[in-house]
Amino acid sequence: MARELYEAVERQGTLRATGVVAKELERRLLVHGSQVHTEQGHHELQLTQWTLWAEQVNCHMPVLAPMGWLQLESAVQTIGGTPRMLPWEAKLDVK
Repeated sequence: MARELYEAVERQGTLRATGVVAKELERRLLVHGSQVHTEQGHHELQLTQWTLWAEQVNCHMPVLAPMGWLQLESAVQTIGGTPRMLPWEAKLDVK
């Protein structure tokens, strides 16, 4: 289920979703997530592909995933955390 949702975000660029799987993709930093209000007054998570988000906010510093992981791990250690606290250390159920 997670894989299908992730692939849909990658294909469409952005989409709205609710539920545990959408929150987990955002928590694991696989997509950018932001809360939006629907016309019915509900909250939904708008999931956006990272490259599209970078274009929208004028971020043109490409960083490959391994370098990004190292930068985030270093930042976490700087504030007293450990790399095991980062979301990619947790297993994601992709069934």
